Amino acid sequence: MSSSYSRKQRMQLVLRTVMFLAIANAVMSLGQIVVGIYGYSDALVADGLHTFLDLLMDGVTYFACQAASRPPDQAHPYGYRRIETLACLLLSVLLAVVGCGIVYEALVYQVTHAVRSDLVILISTITMVLNELLYRYASATADTVQSDLLAASASHQRSDAFSSLIVLLSAVFDLLLPNFHFDGIAAVIIGFLIIRMGYRIAYKGVRELIDGGIESDRLQALERYILSCAGVVGVHELRTRKQAGDVYIDAHIITEPFISVSEGHFIGDQMRRSVMRKFKEIVDVVVHIDAEDDTYLHDIGSKLPSRRTVQRMITPILESFDCQYDALILHYHDEVLFVELHLAEAIGVRQGKRLLTSMSAAFSECAYPTRFKLYSRVV
Repeated sequence: MSSSYSRKQRMQLVLRTVMFLAIANAVMSLGQIVVGIYGYSDALVADGLHTFLDLLMDGVTYFACQAASRPPDQAHPYGYRRIETLACLLLSVLLAVVGCGIVYEALVYQVTHAVRSDLVILISTITMVLNELLYRYASATADTVQSDLLAASASHQRSDAFSSLIVLLSAVFDLLLPNFHFDGIAAVIIGFLIIRMGYRIAYKGVRELIDGGIESDRLQALERYILSCAGVVGVHELRTRKQAGDVYIDAHIITEPFISVSEGHFIGDQMRRSVMRKFKEIVDVVVHIDAEDDTYLHDIGSKLPSRRTVQRMITPILESFDCQYDALILHYHDEVLFVELHLAEAIGVRQGKRLLTSMSAAFSECAYPTRFKLYSRVV
């Protein structure tokens, strides 16, 4: 899940890989279409169009990456990475249209010439091997830089290798059984492969546009790492969303319940930095500090009082004892109110006990349990 590359390095590596794929696909596509027309092979022409679509996708990937690499600004505080997703969706529509066209042509038009199976076998074998090598190269790069768009481009090279295998088999069967039009059958299969490829790209793009999260195994790895961070005793409501190759995290972490606000903030900030160092594709983490798992309170709300209510209740009691406080510290935990009162002056033990008794009596009629701690200077 992690990567040692910065965002700028990732983008540069993606662009270099895309340029290499584009050149290779341009050469293969031209060769397949020319030989397919010369050899009267609908399947090889369809395979060439399949490869041309990969070339087109490489171009879309290149320009989408350049546009998406612009830094965030005031109008787009999360950056421009969604451009990659939109490019994928547009390409998926084009794939579906071309795939349907290939299927229609293979089913409707009549065969008028015999297929030059020897040429088809030669070209399809070469392109099958080259596409498999390109797939492995692009897939390894996509895994390294965590680029969904490059991974999609790599998958097309594998599908091209598979479609070249179909063309190869159809040419072999045409040699063995010349009375059957296996070339047309292969063209139909390749057309459906292109349609399927468009559907898969569209599904992934739509899922990202509606804020789909990361995969469950990656989410579990992230949760385990958060729990290993210092000061974190629990995590809940861990949510993720993807934006092209970037991941955004919302996490509620649980700390010890009676630490200070500043220490809780320190723990959360350290966790955030640690997570972003470990997982390079995570570009932002929003951390909420909890003293407990309070998800059960989301719908019913808490019955505990606010600071203003507590102050209003204890002020007349303190005035009756002629006391003032320097600090009032409240802890809310497990639907119990913990009150720490630091007095400004020294009082005796007996007077302190009477003060605690008076405050306990005042809060006893409330619908929530209350615990008091009283601090004063030594008499």
